[in-house]
Amino acid sequence: MRTWTNQFGADYAVPDEITKHPLLRDVSWGNDASPSFQVTFAGAGIRLTSDHPEPVNRETKGGRFMVTEWAPDAEDPQCFGDWVADLYEGDDVNQAIRIALDAAARVAMKHPKLAGKVTPEVLQQVPTRKLYRVTTSVQRSEDADAPYSHGMQMVDWYEGVNEEQARADWDEDCHRYGLPMDRVSAVFTECDPATHEPIGGTP
Repeated sequence: MRTWTNQFGADYAVPDEITKHPLLRDVSWGNDASPSFQVTFAGAGIRLTSDHPEPVNRETKGGRFMVTEWAPDAEDPQCFGDWVADLYEGDDVNQAIRIALDAAARVAMKHPKLAGKVTPEVLQQVPTRKLYRVTTSVQRSEDADAPYSHGMQMVDWYEGVNEEQARADWDEDCHRYGLPMDRVSAVFTECDPATHEPIGGTP
């Protein structure tokens, strides 16, 4: 039986959060770049990999944990279909697991041979994603050459299992678009995913 230890060695030190998780199955194979785990109820649809703890010993240059989505085979969901998307790459094992489980529930519900596995007991272990309306404001700058010197305000929508995750995605987008973070502020308002209205009547 293949395991991450006999395929890659104990120095990969896969965290207990992964190895002892009841919904993650070890599918490691030595020909891969790093130990791999699948969400048990999603067939081959979602894969979480755990690379070496020391970046210098990694085959790929990036975060230690990666979550990828694959299209399950129409006839046998235990077989990989086409690559769909990279869902996460970083060093936060708990965030990687949350994203993997959330994606797995979505994948399984759409597959006729997997949907029955998404039981209430399973869903209790899958984090519920929340919806946030984010109002981002950039203050004016007296320096006409400064980025976004005219100031602006915009509204975007972010999902996450909590505000912290949504805020991390927002922060990443702010840096991607070059917003001057010393002049940026944001208000996160949790909204009902069905109506997009603020929960609890908050503005």
